[in-house]
Amino acid sequence: MENELWTKVLNLVSHKMSRPSFETWFKTSKAIKEEKRWVIISESEFTRDWLEQRYSDLVKEAIFEITNESPELVFTFKEKHEQFPI
Repeated sequence: MENELWTKVLNLVSHKMSRPSFETWFKTSKAIKEEKRWVIISESEFTRDWLEQRYSDLVKEAIFEITNESPELVFTFKEKHEQFPI
């Protein structure tokens, strides 16, 4: 279910930005949904920072459009997430 929801979110996001930007920042991202909290996992600390600073509103809007919930977003990156699961 989580992957299916995140796939829907990514599909919406991909239609609201250029393909190269989507491929660079979102293609390898993953998400874990914990009630209304979404943990967005990126490949690197740099990518995490970029997503959080520039695309968090877009991600929130897409999640709201799909789930009709106002999500809390937590951004992390793969290495950190694997060491200290949220």
